[in-house]
Amino acid sequence: MSGGLPDPGTVPDRAADLTGRTADLRADPAAVNVHVAPVDGGFDPATVGLGDGGYEGPNAGDLGRLGAAVAAVEAVGGVDPEGGTGGACLHHPEPSVPGADGPWLVVEPTAGRLSTVHAGHGELTVDLTAPPAGVDAGLRATGDALAEVVDAVRPDHEHYPVERDTEGVFTRGMTTLSLAGVDADGDGTTVRFDVSTTPDTTADAVEGLVSDLSCVRGARYEAVVGLARGDPPSSLLRAAEAAAGRAVGDWEYEWYGGPTAFSDLPTASKLALGTGRPGAGVFGEEAYERCRSLLRGTAARYGGG
Repeated sequence: MSGGLPDPGTVPDRAADLTGRTADLRADPAAVNVHVAPVDGGFDPATVGLGDGGYEGPNAGDLGRLGAAVAAVEAVGGVDPEGGTGGACLHHPEPSVPGADGPWLVVEPTAGRLSTVHAGHGELTVDLTAPPAGVDAGLRATGDALAEVVDAVRPDHEHYPVERDTEGVFTRGMTTLSLAGVDADGDGTTVRFDVSTTPDTTADAVEGLVSDLSCVRGARYEAVVGLARGDPPSSLLRAAEAAAGRAVGDWEYEWYGGPTAFSDLPTASKLALGTGRPGAGVFGEEAYERCRSLLRGTAARYGGG
């Protein structure tokens, strides 16, 4: 068992209790507001186990980051032994924006990086042409058409090997598509894609990836959520950079690949940070400790300004 991680069943109740106990700090501009964004399915402890590798389960990352946030906010006092002053208040399960005067830290699976930009989200629907008659011929033609469409929307760059980019190192900031589903009925076959968007994304460009293919009858793009940018105080950025240097060994900024609670916050004074990767299914003790240290150090060093 992982001795440094709290019992999964205790985390949501501790978060709710701490949210109430720190609510008075929301009016303090020197205190940071901390909210954990659910990106892996939420905070139900019933679907998370505690094993040798840490938290394990579909929403292990969400629950682990919430536990780290609770520990970090509890640890931030009036004077930080590392040389800073600051305070923090937790918002769980939803952010309470009215009356919150300080900046926001949105806790997400950023693998230790800092983020002030979250990509938008759109949907591309592609209708395939009718296949030839006959079961075998129709299945082969539909399979070939699907492969052709998927290949056509793969990201491409003249300088970077984006086709081998499994962790989004090179594709951050690019319009990228991922297969969302395939529907087949009496009217034909429809292929659906989720689209990660940037300020340069246009409907014509997205539809144009497939519209000229002979196997495509029609393509429709719909924007769902726009790109979100944060503009937090420079003092918060310096605090986060220093905390990241201690917690993960270095700091860097990176786009986040899609909209989250960060995108929904109606303020520019926000910064996303955290540990783990989306959909990992495991959140170990090292990720927990680094996330706790990153949050605690940022909040303690901020102190307003």
